[in-house]
Amino acid sequence: HHMKQLSSFDLPTRTTLEDLAVVCANCHMLLHLNSDKPLDIDELRRMLKADAESPLFQAFYVSTDVKPD
Repeated sequence: HHMKQLSSFDLPTRTTLEDLAVVCANCHMLLHLNSDKPLDIDELRRMLKADAESPLFQAFYVSTDVKPD
């Protein structure tokens, strides 16, 4: 996942590893659900954490090896 949406650039830019984040397919779809205002990863994490019992929340933390607070 590109941390900054490619469509926000006026000119072609070089992508580095620091520009990318690994997310599962489900989370990637949620990040881009609203094409006018895509979520950033921290926003999605907060939304999922608010419903810690949701299957998406569990899948996010299993797929990223990140443990909730």
